[in-house]
Amino acid sequence: MVKTIMGKKQYRLAVMALLMALCSGCGAGSAAAPADTQNVPQAEETAAGEEKAETAENTAEAETDTDTAKEQEEADTAEPSEASAELSDEEMKKIEEDLNSPKYNGFVASEFASPELIYWEQVFYVGAGLDTAAVDREEVMKAFMKEAGLEELDTDITFVGKGDVEAFVKSCTGMEYKDMKHPLNWMYLESYGVYCHAHGDTNFMKVEVLSGKREGDTLTIDYRFEPYEGEAPEDIKIFKLIANEGPDGYVFVSNLWAPEGGREAGIAAIYDEIIQKYATGVRDNWDSEKFDSNNLSSLAGLYTTTRGIEYDPMEKLGYAYHDIDSDGIEELFIGANSEGDTVESLFEVYSVRSGYLQRVLRADESSRYYLSNDETFYNEITQTPLRRLLVHQFAEDDYKFLADIDGVICDEEYDSKAPWFYSDENVWETDGAKPISEKEYNDYVEKAGKSYVALKYTPFSSVETK
Repeated sequence: MVKTIMGKKQYRLAVMALLMALCSGCGAGSAAAPADTQNVPQAEETAAGEEKAETAENTAEAETDTDTAKEQEEADTAEPSEASAELSDEEMKKIEEDLNSPKYNGFVASEFASPELIYWEQVFYVGAGLDTAAVDREEVMKAFMKEAGLEELDTDITFVGKGDVEAFVKSCTGMEYKDMKHPLNWMYLESYGVYCHAHGDTNFMKVEVLSGKREGDTLTIDYRFEPYEGEAPEDIKIFKLIANEGPDGYVFVSNLWAPEGGREAGIAAIYDEIIQKYATGVRDNWDSEKFDSNNLSSLAGLYTTTRGIEYDPMEKLGYAYHDIDSDGIEELFIGANSEGDTVESLFEVYSVRSGYLQRVLRADESSRYYLSNDETFYNEITQTPLRRLLVHQFAEDDYKFLADIDGVICDEEYDSKAPWFYSDENVWETDGAKPISEKEYNDYVEKAGKSYVALKYTPFSSVETK
C-alpha cells in the first residue's frame, strides 16, 4: 500500500474550502428575519456571499481532486521510499559478510519461526565469537575431562561463559535466556561459570545473500547456502531471514525455508513421498523383506501378511502428524492404529530440516519404539533371548537425533541370578550399570508402558497412490 502525503497546495485549498464552508454554514444557520424586515440589502449581500463561497468551495474541491489524483499517480509510479526499499548491492554484501561471521553464522544453521525457538547449540557451536571466557583454559579443560570421565581429549572444545550467553541472547533476540525453548544442553561447570562443548567439526555454512529489503529497522533477507558440487539449480534451497537492526547488531525474528509455493506445501510434498511409498507397499502386499529393501520399516510387512484374516492393512496402517518438540514443524509418524488398551509400536518417524527429509527413527522386530506422553520415546530392544533393554530417549537439537536419558537392562548372559540393571550414563553396557532388584526393573517397565501414546493414524486407504 502506498501512503499518500498531502501536499502544501492541497492543504491550503482544503483549509480555504473548510473556512468558506463554515462561514456559509453560519449564514444558513442564523435565525430567519421577520417578513416585514427592511434589511433587504443585507439579505441580498448574504445570498451573494453564499453563492461566492459555494463557487470557491467547488473550485477548491475540483483543484483538490486534481492534485490528489496527480499525487496518487506520482506515488504509484515512484521508486519505493526509504521506509520500504530494496537493499543496495553494498548493503547486501555487508549483510552477507555478517552472516558468514562467527558471531552470526549460527543463526542460519537451523530454522526458527520466532526467537524463543532458536536452537542455541547451533548458534554457539563454535563459540559465536564468545569463546573467550575469562578462565584458565587448561584448568577448565581438566575439570571438563574429569566430569566427562575422559583421560584424554583429541577434539576441539568450546567454552562459553554463562553471563556471556545470557547477554548475547538478550542482545540478539530482545528476550531473556530463561525464556528460550531450546537452551544449551552442554556440560555446565558451575564452579567456573562456563558451558563446555567438545567437538571435532564445525557447523559453519557459507551464505549467499540473493536479495533483501528494509522497512524501517526491519530487514527481510532472501539467501541460500553455497551449493554443493553437482547440486541441481532446482534443488537449491532458498531461505528467508527477518531481523531488526538494533544498536548492538541484528535482533533476529525468524529464519525459515522459503520454497516456491510456501513452506507448509513444501513440507507436505516431502512427506507425501514417504506416505506414497508405504501406501503402495501395503496395497501391493509387500512382505517385511520388501519393505526393508525399500528403506522402510520391516514392521509394516508383519501386518500385510495377515491381510483378510484379522483386519484390512490399508485401514489398520497409516500416517499421522505430531510436533514432538514444539518447533512449528510437525513430524510424520508411520504406524498402526491401536485397538483396546494395546498400544501399537511405531514404524518410523520423520521430520524436515531446512528443506530436507530427516529420519528420526526406524523400527524393526528387535527394536520397537513408542511415543511417550512427554514427547520422548521408549525403545524396547531384544538383542538375544537372554538380553533385553528398555531405553528412554529424546529427540536432541534440531537434527532430532535420539539421545539416551536412562534405561534398564535384563542381562541373563551377564548374571543369570541377578540380571537387572539401571543406568543413566551408558545404558547399552551392563558393565558400570547399577544393579537393581527385579521389582525395580518391573516398576520402571510398567511406568514406561503407562506413558505410551496411541496416535490416531489416517489410513493408507485414503491415499491415492501414483
